[in-house]
Amino acid sequence: MALNTTNIDRIKHVTDRYQALLNSINQGFCIIEMIWDERGYPVDYLFIETNKAFENQTGIKHAEGRTMRTIEPLHEEHWFQIYGKVAALEKAVQFEQKADFLRKGTWYEVYAFPMTEASGRVAVLFNDISERKRAELLSKEFLARLEQEVSERTQALKESRELLKATLNSSKDAIQVLRAIRSDDGIIIDFYWILINKLVEDIYGDIVGKRLSQLTERLPIPRDKVLFSKCKQVAETGEMLHFEYETVREQIKFWYDITLVKLNDGVVVTVSDITERRSVELEIKKAKELYDKNIQLKLKQKELKKRQQQEIFMTTLRTQEEERKRIAENLHNGLGQLLYSVKLSLEQIDIQENGQQKILQQAQHLLAAAIRESRRISHELMPSILEDFGLQVAIQDVCDQFNKSLAFKCDFIGLPYKMDKYIEIAIYRIVQELVINIIKHAKATEASVKIMLEQNAINIMVKDNGMGFDPNVKEKRGIGLNTIQDKVKLLNGSFDVISERSRGTTINIKFPNQ
Repeated sequence: MALNTTNIDRIKHVTDRYQALLNSINQGFCIIEMIWDERGYPVDYLFIETNKAFENQTGIKHAEGRTMRTIEPLHEEHWFQIYGKVAALEKAVQFEQKADFLRKGTWYEVYAFPMTEASGRVAVLFNDISERKRAELLSKEFLARLEQEVSERTQALKESRELLKATLNSSKDAIQVLRAIRSDDGIIIDFYWILINKLVEDIYGDIVGKRLSQLTERLPIPRDKVLFSKCKQVAETGEMLHFEYETVREQIKFWYDITLVKLNDGVVVTVSDITERRSVELEIKKAKELYDKNIQLKLKQKELKKRQQQEIFMTTLRTQEEERKRIAENLHNGLGQLLYSVKLSLEQIDIQENGQQKILQQAQHLLAAAIRESRRISHELMPSILEDFGLQVAIQDVCDQFNKSLAFKCDFIGLPYKMDKYIEIAIYRIVQELVINIIKHAKATEASVKIMLEQNAINIMVKDNGMGFDPNVKEKRGIGLNTIQDKVKLLNGSFDVISERSRGTTINIKFPNQ
């Protein structure tokens, strides 16, 4: 019993190793059993075993236990005939064949051999060679086209050498073919011309057969020694050489584009006169440099204008603030104190008559109101809260002052505690004037102020639900809005008004925080 168990384990081990080996190869593999008709012709085959690569190569899943006719009824007949011969003759075959109905356009390289231990069974090892076949087809087509083109060109050259010469002569380039002259030990010592076009002939004369070293005239290319070294380099290395050459003749610059290509044991030299093109390029370069300078100048002028506008605004703002401060101090220390003194004096008057007492009380009320108004005006002109507590608290104070008249809401996003002094003053004055505008003209019940700092830009949005107006009619906007717009312009900012009658007004202001 122990012996039998050991044998079973060994068989299982061998089987597992065999299956692992099959699944590790990239080639598809299967064992099939041929199915014959009553006359002995192969008509189908049954899949007995497959490996993992089989499914990838054929696209057939779960093939074991199924016949090929069941999987693909239109599978080509030659597959059954080939595998039938292998099984019947017990002789291995290797072939390449197409399986269009199984996988359209797919070619397989197949090695099929009989299973000697099981009659009628065939082992098949195969590879998808479609890519190789397509490459071979393309290669054949390319070679066929190439051979045809070579044949056609060769025939054309044979038919008419004059046609070649006419083609060369029609070129605006100087074209010449030189062949190498070698010493006994194979070293290139010179070149001679074997073909030139008309342009070269006009420059040099008839130089076919002459040596390069014999040419003494000034060339529209490097002189003979330079040209010789470059021709030798191309003839020996086989690498194309392309360069531009500049020369001066009679105090005039000329530029040439020169290409050297190896041809058999020589070189083809093509020389193009590019003087006109280079002259145009230089003019374009100069024009571009001048244009760039103009652009830079305009940018500098724009930046200067921007700085000037900011300086004008800051100077105007500083002057206005100084004047506001002076007036506020005069109101507080002069008129305010004077009114308060009058109030104290009136309070000391003792009048017994009822009629006179009423007049006195009314005068005292009016003086108290005048004192409050002078304080309010003084506060608006020079709010100490802005300097003491910062912009956010100062703006909130403006909104709180008018909360009795209508519902005001203030929002602040991204504002630091302290900003540039003049930026804070500018924001405060703009918001103050817009809020006063709402109070005086909008007839609103609700209003909001939102101030945001994002990406070095300050955004102010003031909105109300008042009577609105037509923003396209400038006269309807009033002096206040136009003055604010001018301030924003000096700050290099934008001023947008969205308003419609009975629909309220929204004013969006944006300017850089610098």
